[in-house]
Amino acid sequence: MRRILVAIGSIQTPTEPKGHGGVCPSNLPPVIKSEFKQEYFLPRFHSSPLTLLCSAHNGEITYSWFKNYMKFNNNGRIVVNKKTGAIFFQNLAQSDFGEYYCLAENKYGTSVSLFVKISEAILDKFPTKTLTQTCEEHHHCQLNCMDKPRCEPRESCDIEWKYGIGTSNTVSIGNETAVDSEGNLHFLSISKSDGGKTYACGIWNERKKTLVTGESINLQVYDSRTETIPVHAVYQSKYKAFAGKLGILKCIFSGSPVPVIKWKNKNGSSIESNQKYIIKENGRQLQIMNLTFDDEGQYQCIAHDNITQNPFLNVTSPPKFVENNRRFLTKIAENSSSDVIILSCDAVSAPGEAYPVVTRWMKNGNVLNSYQDFVIQLSGNGRILQIHKTKLGYGGSYQCVVENSEGVAVANFLVRNTPFEYERHWVVKNRTIIIVTIFSTLGAVMLVMLGFVIRKRCSGIPRYLTSRRRSRTRHVYDVITAI
Repeated sequence: MRRILVAIGSIQTPTEPKGHGGVCPSNLPPVIKSEFKQEYFLPRFHSSPLTLLCSAHNGEITYSWFKNYMKFNNNGRIVVNKKTGAIFFQNLAQSDFGEYYCLAENKYGTSVSLFVKISEAILDKFPTKTLTQTCEEHHHCQLNCMDKPRCEPRESCDIEWKYGIGTSNTVSIGNETAVDSEGNLHFLSISKSDGGKTYACGIWNERKKTLVTGESINLQVYDSRTETIPVHAVYQSKYKAFAGKLGILKCIFSGSPVPVIKWKNKNGSSIESNQKYIIKENGRQLQIMNLTFDDEGQYQCIAHDNITQNPFLNVTSPPKFVENNRRFLTKIAENSSSDVIILSCDAVSAPGEAYPVVTRWMKNGNVLNSYQDFVIQLSGNGRILQIHKTKLGYGGSYQCVVENSEGVAVANFLVRNTPFEYERHWVVKNRTIIIVTIFSTLGAVMLVMLGFVIRKRCSGIPRYLTSRRRSRTRHVYDVITAI
């Protein structure tokens, strides 16, 4: 049995289909051009709208949006434009948050966009408490930011420590003060002037433009018998970031005087500020630009040339397809003379992480819950969909949705029939119509002829052998009297 393998990297791209002068053939489903972020955060009842545009090409296209696999209908807060593919979000209620995706449809099939989460931007409140804490002068003193409220999205949430009456003044981050990744405030060599004040941990949500503050801490500093305090390692971070984004590592050392910090990369080479690395916060923070998987590993921060810490950087990624190293892929699968088409959903995770899993296959945007008409090979986490040509019908679009712990990816396989297939389908269809018409006509003719024969035979029966009877409905029937 002949087969065609439609695998990532072996079939042509929709943007430059071969043999058609760079123009998408007319007998294909739409090609979606739009790509979205994985997640958008919106406050409830926000006045500034968010607009997502689902744009596709190839013929006359209508658009629809789905929420959690159910077709979405306009509700006033969310409006879909079926002609342009745009969806507008404004003044959302709790029930509006969820997972959305777009369907672009023409007469040859339907394509599916990337999935996108619409989530609520949140900043809850701290519990109200008042505490007292004492620290020794010139020593390390740590104020914990406890019972932190939920804040989303995390990249829009910043810790701000406040002090004074009403805790309205912001603590400056300097040579002797630092804030770690958990939000705790460190006095690296605390002075008497730092005491006698009330401190409070605050969280600012840039998306909501809101600040909340937590428990009040009355800080008292008592005298120390020495001014020289040995260097101590007090904090190191673990950080996870997506490839292509920014990575941030932190190391905090205490002591009097506060030590100078140096950095080395995972290969042991010294780091200086340049286009790849930026050192901030008096050497306590290392920023790594445009992360790659090669940046993952254990780094080293060094104080006084002999006291070290080893923060770890994890570089991860949502699933990406092997063909284009992106989360969204559209491929054309030619259906010519083969008996079977095999669609292969080949995506990868970050090196060393679990292989992504295909969570569902779809045809023209509809989830395939039964494979009675399809042959599915579950090898490789169900990545292979095998379609018999007799079950194919008029082409269309098939989708695979693949997930890992970091996100979702979508591939569209556009399956078309060649002109030969269309001609053969037309011939078969019209032959069937002709045959049905001929048999119907012959049947009608035979019935008419049979009627004439019966009437002729009955006309030869003598009148006295028949009698006329009138039914209750006043219709007259000729009844043959038994001889």
